[in-house]
Amino acid sequence: MDSLRGQNEIEASAPYEDEAIEAPPVIAGSERRMQVRAYNYWVSLLGNRGFPSIEDLNPEEMEDFGAFSVLLDFSLGLENPAIIYLGSALRDECGITGTIERIDQVPPRSLLSRLTDHYLQIIANAAPVGFEAEFTNQRGVEIMYRGILMPFSSNDETIDFIYGVINWKEVASQTMLDGLGEEIRAALASPDAARQGDGAIWAEGPSATADFDLSEPLDAEVLAVEARQEEGAELDLAAFEREEPLDLVDVAPEPARDEPLVDVADWEAAVEHDPIGIEDIDPVLDAEMDAAPPMPAEAAEEGLSARLTLARQSAAEAGENDARSRVALYRAIGNAYDFALEARAAPEDYDALLKEAGIAVQARSPNTAVIKLVFGADHDKTRIAEYACALDYAFARGLAGGELPGQLLSHEGGLKGLVRDMRAERRAESAAGKTDRPVRRIDRAVRRLSDAHAVDAAALPFDEHGLAVVVARREADGGIALVAGVDMADKAAQKILIEASKGL
Repeated sequence: MDSLRGQNEIEASAPYEDEAIEAPPVIAGSERRMQVRAYNYWVSLLGNRGFPSIEDLNPEEMEDFGAFSVLLDFSLGLENPAIIYLGSALRDECGITGTIERIDQVPPRSLLSRLTDHYLQIIANAAPVGFEAEFTNQRGVEIMYRGILMPFSSNDETIDFIYGVINWKEVASQTMLDGLGEEIRAALASPDAARQGDGAIWAEGPSATADFDLSEPLDAEVLAVEARQEEGAELDLAAFEREEPLDLVDVAPEPARDEPLVDVADWEAAVEHDPIGIEDIDPVLDAEMDAAPPMPAEAAEEGLSARLTLARQSAAEAGENDARSRVALYRAIGNAYDFALEARAAPEDYDALLKEAGIAVQARSPNTAVIKLVFGADHDKTRIAEYACALDYAFARGLAGGELPGQLLSHEGGLKGLVRDMRAERRAESAAGKTDRPVRRIDRAVRRLSDAHAVDAAALPFDEHGLAVVVARREADGGIALVAGVDMADKAAQKILIEASKGL
């Protein structure tokens, strides 16, 4: 299809100026491709990580789409994220003139308020989400918009930042469209179209008379008659054939994520989408995190080894760095737990598998051996410890087979949050043990002093002032026996001396 830039040869050979009406404005391709360019930028920052690092993002320096973007910070909570950056064009469209720090400060019915319909979806999918719709803004103007939200992370595990790029245009009212249609029909029906100057532009094709080699332009009435006689005839496109290849514009690659972005078709194809809420997301997650499927009959015959094979397959799938790797990882950890449950019922088979793999069981962390069997002994040590902690959690709470993936997904912070809470519990238990230790030491000291023989007063450790810290014991006959003393050079004795003086 020809565009407005493809008429140079025809205009150069035309013997006279063509009469034409002014061509309509063309929507720039860069406007339609803004979301694709933003997605490609996100991919360029991704590398081999689960999510791009927030440290690599600097919206202020992006001339291409920085003015049309917003950066949200979810590190302090999902309900009311902080607005870290707001582009100038987006700020003007929303009518924001002062400082804005939180999403609840966004003016209602503004373009920015529409993002809240989508950022919960990106948290659930862990991948970029594209969207397009039409709505009436705070000024009562119909707005057609298209945008993309992209996840960023500060630790490569949790989505705590979302960067959004959005562009828009106003939709002409029906009254304006009707008036414009009447003007176009009147202009096309006019027998005497006003002659354009040197800047006349044709949207499609060469001049109407260039192929006839006429020295004078045909009369408008003749053209009208010829048009009626040839109506319905097949159009001859031989004059438009090109020998050289067309200069095609490269199309950005499709997103490599499981959740595809919206198609970058013309704005005229945009349709209104229903807002996406939690109730729409939960069924999807529930479907993906169902209990582990039962073991096939042939696998059941093979016993524990078959369950280990299934667990290893899911671990391999989780190792692929795709947009939904968290769901796959939780499923793999759940399969490892299911394997551990069966291993307890078949200890001899389990010991044989450990011996074959050359893995030793640690008394303080027995589930580490399970994780090494499933994910490999050479897996990242930090990840092994975290996965083993998840198994400890499941055993401590008596979870049934297939229940662990759902627990990981519903736990605040996911796997990281669960590991954090488990370690906090262990620290609390350890602190309680340390609190009990002094009590046990005091009990032991009391028993020893109760059984000790009395000592002579001259043997007690008096200092140069003639003072001593002494432990005395009352005997059964009511007498007092001196059983021990503490050297005054000892800090404990000095503290006792100070405390004793306070009571005088």
